[in-house]
Amino acid sequence: PIPIAINRGKRPGVTATFVVVWFENGVRSDRRSVMVVLSAFTRRSLEATSTAEDGDRGTNATKPLRGTSGGAYWAATRCAATRGAAYFGTGKDVYRATFKEIDGASGDASFVPGKDGVSLPAEALEPLHVSPILGFVHREEVQSVACWDGGGGSTFVASADAAGSLCVCEFRSGGGEDPTSCPEWSYHVKAPSATTMELGWAGVSLGERQPTRAAVARHFAKDLSVFDGDVVVRTVRTIQNPTAIELLAEDGTYAVAEKSKICVYDFRQGEAGGLAHCLPVNEMVTCLAKSNNSGQPLVASGIGRTVALWDLRKWGSERRTTEHARIRGLRSDVCGIEFLEPCSGETKVCAAGISGEARVTEPGKKKEALDLKGDSRWIGFASDGGGRCVGVAATGGLYSFTVSP
Repeated sequence: PIPIAINRGKRPGVTATFVVVWFENGVRSDRRSVMVVLSAFTRRSLEATSTAEDGDRGTNATKPLRGTSGGAYWAATRCAATRGAAYFGTGKDVYRATFKEIDGASGDASFVPGKDGVSLPAEALEPLHVSPILGFVHREEVQSVACWDGGGGSTFVASADAAGSLCVCEFRSGGGEDPTSCPEWSYHVKAPSATTMELGWAGVSLGERQPTRAAVARHFAKDLSVFDGDVVVRTVRTIQNPTAIELLAEDGTYAVAEKSKICVYDFRQGEAGGLAHCLPVNEMVTCLAKSNNSGQPLVASGIGRTVALWDLRKWGSERRTTEHARIRGLRSDVCGIEFLEPCSGETKVCAAGISGEARVTEPGKKKEALDLKGDSRWIGFASDGGGRCVGVAATGGLYSFTVSP
């Protein structure tokens, strides 16, 4: 079979679609291959509103959020997203940015086609409201941010700094007030030996059915701590230095990337320090992500310039049988992975590289991918649980792109 026709829309505000027509022995085949559809790819400059006291009067001013430390080169964990909002950490503060549900709906250019099929962002004209989140108190630089939309206007946001200190807040919208003006409740707790260990990367994972429970993995301390409120439930030692953490099940099962290993910790068991399974790999694992598709539960891990997909139902088997698929084609090491799951459509995997690139593809379809490019390395990369991904660049730009089912 030979593809002979490709139709690509490039007009502003028009979704770019790719259709490949197959012919076999001179007869058109019903077999079709539809590539990933990009609806919008935009960039916005991050400027936060601050209040400066001028005598007896307060004047509102904006400051650009730039010049932040890159932190751990392998981790793009300083951003989390829900529908219509993104939460990200720069320095010692956590911010909230709100944007429209659909970019490019106003008729402006939704993205810019580049060379070699790479899509570039269009500068968004819609205003972006960025405000600091009150209730987060960190003495060190924020390393990871996680959030969960609890429904009914409730949003839970968690952050961990370089010392491993954890802060969790609940915000509720309504009444015409800024939901970040005052949290409904919050707690701040320090990890064991937070003041004596060397500062470094720390990852946080927030529970969904139990939003007061959170887990923090520290790189240099080589430990994994689970908190319930401001109480340390349990702390275990990891085999190697953690580089990523992901919640697998609400019963207290976590996947932790430890350099060249992926370990599963089950806090319901007391033997072997809670270690239930250890999967060795050949290279450093930089990030983890879990699919919400119950029919085919997958875990994606960034290994070098590739993304490996693992089937959770075969997690205890040998590596050759558990690796579901492998995604290749990135030009730099993977620093972030997200599953894009539109309301109607197949699950897609989005991988972010440390050089500012991103690739969206469907598992098992090697030649069908959508490539995007930012202006600098990612310090945060997250999905809202649907078809939108949000990324924060080191130069102070907020990128948002949407794919259609």
